[in-house]
Amino acid sequence: MFFSPSRLSTLRWASSAYGIAPERLIVVTNGGSPAWYASIAQRSIDARSLFSASEIDHWMRRTVPQHEQDYKQAVMSPFDSEIVERAARAFELSDYQVLHPSLVFRVISRLFKDRALERLADVLRYEGRSSDTTSTVPALPPQFVAISVAFTEALPDTPDNRQFLSELVAQVSTEGPVVLVDCPPPAGIDIPRGGNVIALQSLRPDADASVQSDTLARASAFVGSHGDLAVLASFCGTPVVSYQTDRLPIDQAERLEYVAAQAGWAPVSVRRAHRFKGVQLPKKIRVAAGRGR
Repeated sequence: MFFSPSRLSTLRWASSAYGIAPERLIVVTNGGSPAWYASIAQRSIDARSLFSASEIDHWMRRTVPQHEQDYKQAVMSPFDSEIVERAARAFELSDYQVLHPSLVFRVISRLFKDRALERLADVLRYEGRSSDTTSTVPALPPQFVAISVAFTEALPDTPDNRQFLSELVAQVSTEGPVVLVDCPPPAGIDIPRGGNVIALQSLRPDADASVQSDTLARASAFVGSHGDLAVLASFCGTPVVSYQTDRLPIDQAERLEYVAAQAGWAPVSVRRAHRFKGVQLPKKIRVAAGRGR
């Protein structure tokens, strides 16, 4: 799953600025939830559904590894072009236009270089996740803290980080029920079995990004690795305490703070895992965890 608030907000801005009706806009996701785009697009398709396993492996070998390139899609790659062509055939389209992520990332990069954060509102339309009273996981506890132990760019896979994440789960679970939202959790992390620790995948073996979003929205708080799930939790209105060992790029931290403030998302507190001495949740989160939402 990859959750990008900038891409979502750009689509929202473009559909409003150019009067693009929801029935005309087709969103191509990469494991994301169609529900994220429901207010602006009536149709969507997962890029992975357009390829066989061998084809995806072929394209992955041809594509420059993510750690060797700009982590943003600054240009439209040959793989992107192939995805667009196959999506067009899937919807039987012969005439179409493409709004590629490179557009927004070029604009954002320019604004950050110019230190003109206030102009982001000209090209981005941020909103929070719309509320939904229908739960996709009825067996969730009435009150719980969502936890992610996934390895991310900000918290890579190292022996120290494995130990840290194991300690994090153990300590948070002493205060009440926790739901492990990674599907599946990474191997090699010592996670307590039973008791207050529940794996989302055990409740919903078919859990996807939509189920994860719904679970995060119903949590009292999110605690864990800083990455896509932490940002998604904030988008869903859930207070976040995330951890990192590799320092975040300054523009990424500033952008997240700006987005949360502008869109009314839940607050995000990013902490250093190296300085971890125990779980210290903000008072607001403790109250939420105790009373439910």
